[in-house]
Amino acid sequence: MEGNDGTQKRDRWARLRFAVIGPLLAAPPAPGELQTALAALAQRPWVTAP
Repeated sequence: MEGNDGTQKRDRWARLRFAVIGPLLAAPPAPGELQTALAALAQRPWVTAP
């Protein structure tokens, strides 16, 4: 299934997953801080591209 912008649904989900996990991979939280970092990401508004 393609979206309005011609991307596959699976590709849009992959981009969202990378947007969430990317910052954690680029700058891993200190030991014992993963739960706090995940909570901060969960509070962030996530907007999909049109």
